[in-house]
Amino acid sequence: PSYYAGAAERLLKAIGEPIMVDTSQDPRLGRIFSNRTIKVYPAFEDFYGMEETIERIVGFFRDAAQGLEERKQVLYVLGPVVGGKSSLAERLKQLMETGEIATTAGQPTGRRGIKGRILESLYREKMPPQGVERSARQPMIVGD
Repeated sequence: PSYYAGAAERLLKAIGEPIMVDTSQDPRLGRIFSNRTIKVYPAFEDFYGMEETIERIVGFFRDAAQGLEERKQVLYVLGPVVGGKSSLAERLKQLMETGEIATTAGQPTGRRGIKGRILESLYREKMPPQGVERSARQPMIVGD
């Protein structure tokens, strides 16, 4: 299910399916888009004139979700000043924060990861109390 989806898959799900717009039916849009059929994504409906850029970004995440080469690459957005790069990044961030992800609720966080918690549970009685430093003369007994 979506709990185990990667970042690209979750982002694609948040973006949603595109709405196909036939620009040949509208004289104004036909002049702008050369009477092509364009894809408009509901998540980006307030980004006017960036349809081709958004389609390229969605294509990047679609390929990454399939496990292709893009999965290991960085999305680099390049363009002129006041071109909407930051706005696109903010929207992608907002979309990434939606949805469900698998977490370990109630687990302590910090430098001790899952490996540290497993070791702690195995050797709890042999470990010094938290906050007490082991001196150099007191070896920590790990095995029997």
